[in-house]
Amino acid sequence: MKKIGASERRDGITQIGRRRWEICYGYVEEDGQGFVFVEEVEHIPSESEVKKLILDQINENVKEAILHGMRYKGRTVWLSAENQRDISFAYTNAIGNKDATLPTMKLGTDDDYIMYQFADADEVVSFALSVHEHLCQCLANGREEKEKVDWSKYMIP
Repeated sequence: MKKIGASERRDGITQIGRRRWEICYGYVEEDGQGFVFVEEVEHIPSESEVKKLILDQINENVKEAILHGMRYKGRTVWLSAENQRDISFAYTNAIGNKDATLPTMKLGTDDDYIMYQFADADEVVSFALSVHEHLCQCLANGREEKEKVDWSKYMIP
């Protein structure tokens, strides 16, 4: 689905031409501007097609929130799968090991970043636990969003 500017949520299916339908889902705000997710199809969409589109979009939103939604020391933490594994390893290494090798982590975006050196093992443990909390919250938000979808808005009259 693509994101288009909007001022409010408008879930549902609308016929926008003789053989064109628009499936709208959700509402997000980014930098003070609102967006909805839209998919145009050139046929009457089936119930299973609509569900797949919406559930795939929710999953994509969760992935995006995990990847770019955490901040530490005022900067974005890029939580790719590789970085998550590295953080997990650093956590395991730091637990109860005051002499653990302390990792350095890139914080920020590719254009504006710092290489952050953790001060001690306790900070590594605290950081890793905050990453875990962030992941759990993103996944819980995704499950909640899936449960809140009002599928009756996607019934074609």
